[in-house]
Amino acid sequence: MRRTFPIALLAATVAACASQTPEQRAIADVADALGGADRILAVHTLVLEGEGTLWNTGQDMTIDATGQTFSVTGYRRAMDLEASRMRVTQTRTPNFPYFQGQSPQTQTFGVDGEVAYAMNASGAATRAPAETAADRQAELYHHPIVLVRAALGPQASVGNVRNDGGEQLVDITLPDAPTINFGSAPS
Repeated sequence: MRRTFPIALLAATVAACASQTPEQRAIADVADALGGADRILAVHTLVLEGEGTLWNTGQDMTIDATGQTFSVTGYRRAMDLEASRMRVTQTRTPNFPYFQGQSPQTQTFGVDGEVAYAMNASGAATRAPAETAADRQAELYHHPIVLVRAALGPQASVGNVRNDGGEQLVDITLPDAPTINFGSAPS
């Protein structure tokens, strides 16, 4: 009897560890679609580069006008996922009459933990308000690799799996961060 109980306990423990909750399964499915949990957890730095159009939302003459845009070149967003840091550098050229003129303007701004900043052309940094830091921290999770990596981490709490409009959703709660609603591919 002594030998049977430890083996039964071991079998029950292994079975409990092998089964996943629906929330864990949803995150695992998304991780698999992105290349697997091991590959996602191995990402420490993510850099996005490109160019495009930036709308000057809410700054036009009327609320429904969309004519004010900037051409963006030299866009680079570098994210340090271990330290929760991000720096963005971009050059904006207005495609409309702009109070600072039509010349290209290079911008550098970012967040380091709870501190947001902007840098001027000579490299001097100015601290931004706490609300800006919170917004920029939230922007870190706008990339699926970053969000799924956080959800796979030991600090994350994943719950409330549900379907809404053909999408599977789960809530991901991170320490010192609001709940993030995460939608996977349509089910």
